[in-house]
Amino acid sequence: MMVLCVLGKVVYGEVLPVAVAADGSHYFNKCWRHASGHVVSPPLRLDQLTADHLLHLLSKSVACQFCC
Repeated sequence: MMVLCVLGKVVYGEVLPVAVAADGSHYFNKCWRHASGHVVSPPLRLDQLTADHLLHLLSKSVACQFCC
């Protein structure tokens, strides 16, 4: 779980494991069952760098450095 301070408010965030393991390309699979199996909230991103960025933040505990 990540904790950030935004405008004096404490914000808690959680990274879904699927956000690190998959990207949004599965939404466009021709098999409806496959595509629907990857629908999550918040939605997965098509950007391949999102997972790397999330892992970097989690590994460095960057989010906790900005707590109020």
